[in-house]
Amino acid sequence: EILNGGQISSATYSTGDGNNVFVKAGNLRINRGLTDKFTGIWSDTTNAGNAGIVEVSVNGLLEILNGGQISSDTYGEGDAGEVIVNADDIIMKKEGYIESAASEDAKGYVGNIKINADSIKMMDESMISIMALQSLEGEQLTKIPERSISINSRDILLNNSIIISSSIENVPASLIGITAEKLIISNDSRILSTANMADGGDLTIKGKNIFLNNGLIMTSVFEENGNGGDITIEGIDDNTKVDYLIMKSGFIKANTVGVDASGGEINIDVKGVITDKSQELKIGGNDIILFEPGINMNVIQSAAPDGYPGDINISGVELDIGGSIINVPSQFSSQVELATDPCRTVGTAHASSLIQKARGGFTAMPSSPSSIYFIDKRFDELLMYEKNSEE
Repeated sequence: EILNGGQISSATYSTGDGNNVFVKAGNLRINRGLTDKFTGIWSDTTNAGNAGIVEVSVNGLLEILNGGQISSDTYGEGDAGEVIVNADDIIMKKEGYIESAASEDAKGYVGNIKINADSIKMMDESMISIMALQSLEGEQLTKIPERSISINSRDILLNNSIIISSSIENVPASLIGITAEKLIISNDSRILSTANMADGGDLTIKGKNIFLNNGLIMTSVFEENGNGGDITIEGIDDNTKVDYLIMKSGFIKANTVGVDASGGEINIDVKGVITDKSQELKIGGNDIILFEPGINMNVIQSAAPDGYPGDINISGVELDIGGSIINVPSQFSSQVELATDPCRTVGTAHASSLIQKARGGFTAMPSSPSSIYFIDKRFDELLMYEKNSEE
């Protein structure tokens, strides 16, 4: 346990490089508690030397709580180090952080972040981030190394939390790559690769089932310079599709407000897109739609009001914006058994709500969509049913 201002660290304040920090544990808890002191594992640089690698390996549970942190930052000419976290399970609560940052005065570069875990749960304003806050010039700007956040996990839950690569000045945002069988982005959670006066970073998500429940995926640019980053959503394995992209107040955006700049390209390779029956699904358009918590619509957009909108490609999906289910493949029919149990009465947490319209219980036409209500618990049950069926 690392508690109440406890630290494991390696720093450099001169021209020499900082050493690496390796921590191995069965279980590890980092908890700042009520103190305002930094609590955690870190390697920083304030001069020309480079910070060291920070690598944390946990066989069991890693908890980062109440502002606890694993990080490597630069405040000088040297580069921040790479941050590597491996664990069976990761829980981040109440502003727990994993980060690499470059301060406003830094001339060095941020480091990579690599996370591998069986499950990751982020709650209560926790964050995984790369923050480039500095402005660079000349050779430093032309030789920026490629940096990225890379996350691999079976299940990832974001609940009021953020995964972000951000650039405040003229440094391009870093890349983000996420691989997960199940990814849930809920309760005003966001995955962002954004910039103010540079290009947004590309964002790639590989998965089987993705649920945007009042959540945002974005690679946008907010000021006069820079192109929106590309967004790719595809299956885990090569040449496979995401099974289902479920959207309830969900936004996917690659916009830019830059003059003569381009919105990012959005490529979504998915078998079926499921939306809440009461919400419009808006695709495209060149008037930027702002994401707000609780907004009653779904949006996929790559707008550039003063430039060139990006292409939006949704492979293998025939869109029916008026319906609640868009081109649900035929194999989904066996899974609606979830909604046929008469014991699941209306008003309970497991309430059935399969609605089929016209023609004596059948949809108006064979190609017409049905309307199925989804909540978090129903989504988990659907995935469990699918898993049991395969077994």
